[in-house]
Amino acid sequence: MITETALITGASSGIGLHLAHEFARRGHPVVITAPVESELQRIGETFKTNYNIKARAIAKDLEQPNAAQEIFEELESASVEVDKGS
Repeated sequence: MITETALITGASSGIGLHLAHEFARRGHPVVITAPVESELQRIGETFKTNYNIKARAIAKDLEQPNAAQEIFEELESASVEVDKGS
């Protein structure tokens, strides 16, 4: 069982959506972010159903100055570990 959680930004369309599908297909739990919550919820439910993985959707617009920090704070408060790199 894969336990590393993939954090995918821009996951509601294009490359972000494709990457999110690929990580989910390979069995990774995913955290998907994009500005529109309703789209993210639908995509997250699809991942849970089709790939039997944990999926969390966080609606944030990364063009906003504090959005990235807010994402990591939300994940931390939910005890979701994501490697931020060095």
